[in-house]
Amino acid sequence: MVYCRLDSLLCAKRTAECLRQVISSRLMSGSDQGSDLLEAVKTAGTKLVAANPTELVIGNVMRRVMKIIREEEATLRASAVAGEESGRGEEDDRAASEGGRQLQRSQLKENAIDGVNELMHELNESYSEIAQRAAEHIHHNEVILTVGGSEMLFKFLLEAKKQRSFQVTVAEADPRYGGLTLAKELSHAGVQTTVITDAAVFPMMARSNMVLIGAHAVMANGGVIAPAGSHVAALAAKRHAVPFVVLAAIHQLCPVYSDAPDIVRNEGRLASEMLNYGEFSDCMESEDGEPLLQVLNPAFDYIPPELVSLLVTDGTFSSVNFGPVIGPGCCQVIDVIPVAVVLRNDVIAVQQETCATEGAYSHWAVVIAESQNQVLLGADFAALRS
Repeated sequence: MVYCRLDSLLCAKRTAECLRQVISSRLMSGSDQGSDLLEAVKTAGTKLVAANPTELVIGNVMRRVMKIIREEEATLRASAVAGEESGRGEEDDRAASEGGRQLQRSQLKENAIDGVNELMHELNESYSEIAQRAAEHIHHNEVILTVGGSEMLFKFLLEAKKQRSFQVTVAEADPRYGGLTLAKELSHAGVQTTVITDAAVFPMMARSNMVLIGAHAVMANGGVIAPAGSHVAALAAKRHAVPFVVLAAIHQLCPVYSDAPDIVRNEGRLASEMLNYGEFSDCMESEDGEPLLQVLNPAFDYIPPELVSLLVTDGTFSSVNFGPVIGPGCCQVIDVIPVAVVLRNDVIAVQQETCATEGAYSHWAVVIAESQNQVLLGADFAALRS
């Protein structure tokens, strides 16, 4: 299956491979091995982010790799301290302890590489894990509307077909027509599929039971960066009270806000995708040098969090261990208290306030009420603490 844009999963895997190479090629010398590795990964990751600033998964993977290094360093350091305490008072034991510390330092790079390998395995399985939840969200005889296409979306719908009978309405996603690619693959897989123009999304919404899209990135405030045309579908879904469901893997959850000054939320595509230069060449130039015709061809839409009904992601995480996954080093989460807005029986990323050592920080977290097996949406943290 070939879609018209580099998939974020492929970009995440290539980033992890690059950072793994940085770690493996780093010469380990001196006493502060952890800081040396962290600096090398941060430098390489920053260059990768600058090379493609709209691929936010690059920064997410970089943060995750840095978290792995910190955890491995802390584990080895704790082991070294324990060895020193057990051998205190005897010179031979102290010499053995020093040798153990040297061995532990040499193990840091090896353990970090193993951690990155585990991360790459998680990335490889992320779309499949999301697809396993398909039957929980799609029911018999439903009409699912989607915009454009992606590998994650295709796998999700294909998995749902194994247990459910449903129809899919696909907006074509002009000008690259990613929706046509998805429609072709679904029809070959035996899914009843209808292709519509992007302008027909609003009138077709009244006949739809759910809008389902794949995210490019999910921001810390709950906003979603998705293929162009998704915002129109989200507005139409809200107008018709149709659930707007977003699929996003863990590596697509960003611990930064959409209005951060260093975040590039969109990219402009070539005007040639929309116009034939030969036919419009007389509009592209003028006597004063300014073009008479400007062509805007954005790649993405930003969907505010109030338009998103549900976010389906891979894995099951507690609210305490999920925050550091996407925002390592941001703060130390001490306590998280969920509130009481029930959405659906599945995993959803929600924004809530967490109590940290240096104040209250806003983080994404997955909140699961274990006793009720329900997902809760975080809200007024201060009120809950009182």
